[in-house]
Amino acid sequence: MSELTENDLLTRLRNPEDTFVERKTIADGRDWLKTVVAFANSTPVGHPAVLFIGAKNDGTIEAHTQDLDSLQKKFSSRIKDKAFPPVYYLFKVIGDSGKQCLAVIVPGSENRPHFSGQSYVREGSKTVVASQPQFDRLIAERQAKPYKILRWKGKYVSVHYMNPGGRQIMMIGPIASRDQLTV
Repeated sequence: MSELTENDLLTRLRNPEDTFVERKTIADGRDWLKTVVAFANSTPVGHPAVLFIGAKNDGTIEAHTQDLDSLQKKFSSRIKDKAFPPVYYLFKVIGDSGKQCLAVIVPGSENRPHFSGQSYVREGSKTVVASQPQFDRLIAERQAKPYKILRWKGKYVSVHYMNPGGRQIMMIGPIASRDQLTV
């Protein structure tokens, strides 16, 4: 991810909101999670998007008495357990005209899609939070080839193919996991 300087951030703050810039006042914390997840899912991988907290819609920093260190902690606690898979972000405090706001920099994520809540699955009679492998399987199942291949998991299959030497090779056996297969 390219490094954004304070001048880069101030320029983004002053320009109109777009796909990569959102501004919220300190009191408007209800959409933080939704915005961070949307940035992680929509921004090109590694490209930075910025959520400014403590800024008005006109691109100016609001007057406030909020301690920005405690605001960072409040933000992190709201995002930590609710974004799944976890979203990477970093903070920078920027200032203009004697006022400060918090810039939350969110790069486009390689781990997308992210969700603004946990994914759940059933294990026997219990509903549990999906583990990372379970979540990965759920995502893979939405894709045509993995979904069709996973229907054969645990069943005996035979595969016939030609090796480079021209001889036919046959494999017979149960598919135990998707890790045995390449698509």
